[in-house]
Amino acid sequence: MSTFRKCSLMITALAWAVVLNCQRQSPLTPERLDTEDGIASLSLAQLDALSTGLTRIVVTATGAGMDSIYKEIIPTAGLLRDTLRVKAGDRRIFTVTAFRNSTAVMAAGDTVNLAAGKTVNLRLKMTFLIPAITITPTEKAVAVNDTFSVYFKVHKADSLAGVGLRLLFPQDALQVVDLGREDVFLSSRGGTVWQFMFNRNNTSGEVNLVLGVLGSGKSVSGEGLVGRVCFKAIKATAAATLTLIADPAVNSNFGLMNNKGTVLDAFTIGGKVTAN
Repeated sequence: MSTFRKCSLMITALAWAVVLNCQRQSPLTPERLDTEDGIASLSLAQLDALSTGLTRIVVTATGAGMDSIYKEIIPTAGLLRDTLRVKAGDRRIFTVTAFRNSTAVMAAGDTVNLAAGKTVNLRLKMTFLIPAITITPTEKAVAVNDTFSVYFKVHKADSLAGVGLRLLFPQDALQVVDLGREDVFLSSRGGTVWQFMFNRNNTSGEVNLVLGVLGSGKSVSGEGLVGRVCFKAIKATAAATLTLIADPAVNSNFGLMNNKGTVLDAFTIGGKVTAN
């Protein structure tokens, strides 16, 4: 038999072997991909980087029979969403910590049972670790010509005797129609709330508020509302940003003042308004 004939027969035999081998390894119904992992999904609606100035978010996951997981997220504008692949099992402990530079500002945690191949939505309610002032609600949707109110809220206060802030708003889209104090929190220990400043300027688009608590031993701690701004939406806008300033470097009366007269730069979270 010629060398060419022998080579042809060998090639044909090899080809049939490959075909038969592939047929044996490829079942008619594809096998389901097994996994020991589950997916944890997190959504932090209140942490819009435009209004908070957060620089990083740290997520950790721990639990029995698994390696600890550490993930660092750099916030971008808009709603913060992410997922974490974690070995399935009971009592998987998740913690989320939000930082401004090196300072831990807010944190939350949740413990879940995680099944293989399944997704679990984490229930995360961020709480402040340092003194802060926020606008509540942080997001509002209204119709043009509607009036609506937003509130100033103090968080993590310790022996609070005064609060000062500035609210900036886009005057082409919003106009302030009324201002009001919310004294329940500041007067909760029997002190008198003294209004040093509470004014509006619809031309420049700002509201200034400075309040004090008068009375020896009447300072307050915890969290609560301190003021209200009623706006009118005068133009359609996709996102009118409400910016809070509570920096004593801007105004010596801004920030949170304790009963020793020390004024602190409070962390701030503003808000957004959509008008249609």
